[in-house]
Parts: sequence; C-alpha cells; structure tokens
Amino acid sequence: GVFGVWGCVGCVWCGWEYQVRITEGTPRALRVQLLGKQPSFSNPQYSLALAVALLKGPKMEWIVQKAVELGVSALWLYVSQRTIPRPAKESPNRGKMNRYRRILTEATRQSGRSDTMKLEMVASFEALLEQTKTLPLRVLCWEQEQTLTIRSWLDSVKDRHSPQPPNTPNT
Repeated sequence: GVFGVWGCVGCVWCGWEYQVRITEGTPRALRVQLLGKQPSFSNPQYSLALAVALLKGPKMEWIVQKAVELGVSALWLYVSQRTIPRPAKESPNRGKMNRYRRILTEATRQSGRSDTMKLEMVASFEALLEQTKTLPLRVLCWEQEQTLTIRSWLDSVKDRHSPQPPNTPNT
C-alpha cells in the first residue's frame, strides 16, 4: 500500500483516544477499522484560564508554549501600564498574534492534546476584569505579596471551590 506498513494506530479526537487498524489507504484518504475507544487523558480535566501582560522578546512565546503544555484552556494577553511592546490601537500586533498561534498549534501537536487552547488579546487590564467577571473563581497574583502564599491561599479555598471534572455534579 501507499503507506508501507498497515498496522494499528492511535488517534485523539474530541476528548477520546481511538485505537484503529488501517484497512485501506490512498494518498488522500484512509479507511480504518475501529478497535477500541477510551477517554483521552492528554487533555486537562479542569478548565484553567491564564491572563498575562504582554512581555517582550521570546518570553511571550515561551509562555504560550508552556501554557499549552500545562493544559491551560484559555490564555488572555493584555496591555498593562508597564507593558513595553505596545501594540497599535488600530492593529493589535496581528503579526505577533499569528506567531503565537503557530507556536500554540505546534505545542498542541507535540503535547498530544486534542483540544486547542483559546488565545485572545484583551485591550487592557480593566477590559480583562470586565471580560472575566462571570468566572466562578478569579485569582490575581502579585509579585510583591509578602504575607499570603499561593499554597496557603489554595489550602483555604480548596473545599469551597473544589474543581469538578466536566459534566460531574458537585457532591
């Protein structure tokens, strides 16, 4: 056949992993026999959104890549008062966003995720707060915080806001 070896392959689609055997193939299409199906664990079980002020240089590209690898479901980029790479108001850095989307696509493929992280540019921190006001839980981290650590805060809220797997009622 065109593909040389006719064997079993695994593929991930819509949160499921499928085990299939290729039965026929051409350069444009494959016919497969379904051997098995199970939930995919390559996708995050919880929804986590991350908002990051635009960073200069390759730091922002690294953030996009690592957010995908860590299972972040949405990444919001915004312009803060101290943001150095200032996108023009009429064209919010379209070239950079296209580059970030290419990095996102490649990181998604490499990490084996079947879903795609949402990537969005938000005009300002104020707009970000407005856009996220309906989320069940928002956490703002500040690099100069002196008393409350992330660990102690998580310990204090874990019972009140325990994440539930999708489609699972709270118990």
